[in-house]
Amino acid sequence: MASFVPPAALPVTPTSGPIDCDLSIIIVSWNVWPLLGGCLRSLENASRAIPGEPYLRHFGPSGSPAALEVIVVDNASQDATLAELPQVFPWVNLIASGENLGFTRGNNLGYSASRGRYIYFLNPDTELDQGHTHRLAAARGLPPPHDSLWVLYAAIAETQGIGMVGPQLRYPDGGQQGSVRRFPSPRTGFFESTWLGRFWRGNPWSQRMHMTDWPVEYRHDVDWVVGAAMLCSRQALEAVRTPAVPCD
Repeated sequence: MASFVPPAALPVTPTSGPIDCDLSIIIVSWNVWPLLGGCLRSLENASRAIPGEPYLRHFGPSGSPAALEVIVVDNASQDATLAELPQVFPWVNLIASGENLGFTRGNNLGYSASRGRYIYFLNPDTELDQGHTHRLAAARGLPPPHDSLWVLYAAIAETQGIGMVGPQLRYPDGGQQGSVRRFPSPRTGFFESTWLGRFWRGNPWSQRMHMTDWPVEYRHDVDWVVGAAMLCSRQALEAVRTPAVPCD
């Protein structure tokens, strides 16, 4: 399913739509077809087709009725995305924006078309790691958990009062990538993303903001998560979003 949205018709903020699936995965893409293809392939491997539902897929443990949809908002890519995606991944809802909306407006557009109780904002250069959680469990002598997508979804769907969760992020070589933060202190600005920080990488203010004292294998309340992968409840998003304001 592919649709073209003229720039003049783009919504300023997302609107509520009918909820008829459990999870909507929204990916904003711009000229990254090889990376996007890898991301979508990992989602395909973590889900199962539903007979008679061309744009919904089951995910989670075998026999689980949980359903997801995947929405890709293309920001006027000049690569092969628009031509190849419908052929390779026909179960993806492709929205061609007609212009480069950037990260925020692109995600707003995807949200306006979404139908899930929960929304997963996912970068196109990410892939679900179906192996790391199993290796970690095996190293601790524990039974293997479900796949990483289900672990993240269950963390928010089964716990009251959680508005957003984020996963561990890892580089292609398996190294840990920081994915959570504390709110910065006044001194953090002097040492975060400045030449001072480059000369003193282990300064305590940056370390505190990046939560280097927190074991990544355990759940924890955090001030914010990195935007590469954010799974949110629609109820929380609707509670904080602002009404659309017409532009003169």
